[in-house]
Amino acid sequence: MGCIFSASRSRAFLYQVEAESSDHTVPPPVFSWDRADRSDAKDFVYKDLKAQSKVKPPGSVQGQQFIIDSCENCSIYLFDNSASVNIDDCNNCCIFVGPVDGSLFVRDCRNCTIITVCRQFRTRDCCDCRCMLACSTKPIIEASNNIQFGCFDVGYQGLVAQLETIGLSRFQNFWSDVYDFTPGTGHWDFLPLECSGLELLEPVSGEATEYLTRHVAEVIPKTHGQRPLHADYSNFLWVIFPASAVQAATQLIITVQQQAKSVVLLRTTQAKLDQQTIDDLRAKIALRSEIWDLFQTEEHIALEFQGGECDAVETMAKEAGACATSRNPAEALPLQFAGLS
Repeated sequence: MGCIFSASRSRAFLYQVEAESSDHTVPPPVFSWDRADRSDAKDFVYKDLKAQSKVKPPGSVQGQQFIIDSCENCSIYLFDNSASVNIDDCNNCCIFVGPVDGSLFVRDCRNCTIITVCRQFRTRDCCDCRCMLACSTKPIIEASNNIQFGCFDVGYQGLVAQLETIGLSRFQNFWSDVYDFTPGTGHWDFLPLECSGLELLEPVSGEATEYLTRHVAEVIPKTHGQRPLHADYSNFLWVIFPASAVQAATQLIITVQQQAKSVVLLRTTQAKLDQQTIDDLRAKIALRSEIWDLFQTEEHIALEFQGGECDAVETMAKEAGACATSRNPAEALPLQFAGLS
C-alpha cells in the first residue's frame, strides 16, 4: 500500500511556494529549492585554505552553522552570530568568531589563536593554542596540551545587538573556570594578564580592521577570573544590580577602571536562582535574610571586586542604584555559578 496522498499530491506539489498574482491567471509553480533567498551551505564553509585572509561581515552568517576545516596560515574573521562553529585540523591560524548560540568545537588544531563569544567551548586533540573567550559555560578541554586562556577583549560594531539576538548575556562569563577531562594536570594555563586579543590577531587583515576595535567595558567586561592575585587584594566587594540595570552595572565597571585602579573585577554573573536551588543553598550557607529575599524576586547581575579601594567602590555602587552590596565573600557564592548549564 502506498501513501494515501501519493496519487493526488506529488513531491513538487508539497514543496510548492505560493506566489502572489494580480489577476486570475494561474502563476507558474515556485519551489523552495528555486528561491533566490535560499541559503547555500557552501557560503558557511572555509576548507583547505592556505595563507588567506577571509572576512564574514555582520549580517552574512545570520545564525547558520559554520565550518572551518583544514586551513593553514590563515586569518579568519566571522563578524556575525552563528548557530554553532566547528574548527578542525587547522594549523597556524588566527580565528575570530562572533557570538555562537551553541557550541564552538576545536579539534586537531595546532598553534592557533581563537577569540570568540559562545555558549559552550570545547577542544579535543589540540596543542599550543591561545583562546580568549567570553563563555557562558565552563570551557572544556580534552586530550589537549599547552592551551592558554584569557578573557575576551575585542569588540566590533553590532556585537551587542548580536548578543541580544541569541540571548547571550555580556555578564555571564566563565572563561577561566576550565574543565579538563584529560588525566593529570598542566595541560592548560592562563595567558598573561596584559595580553590583548588585538595583539594576538596581528597582523590584522585590511578588511578586518574596518570592524575590529579595542575592547571597551561597554561590550563585555574583562575579568581577572581565576588567575592568582599577586598583590594584596584582601578586601572583597560583591555588588548586585537587577538584570534590567545593564547600563548602570556597565557604567560602574567603567568608573571603577578609571577611578579605582587598584581594584580588580574578579567575576561577573547574570542569573536567577530557582526556588529549589535557594532552599538547597539556604541549608548550607548562612546569609542575611534580605539577601535570600532578593534572590527570590528576579534575575540579577552580580559583580565581584577585590582590592584596596573597595570602600570607595561600594559607595559608587550604591550611588549607581545597586540593590545590594556585601563585603562577605560567602554571600557571593549562591550567584557565583548560577545559570551555569
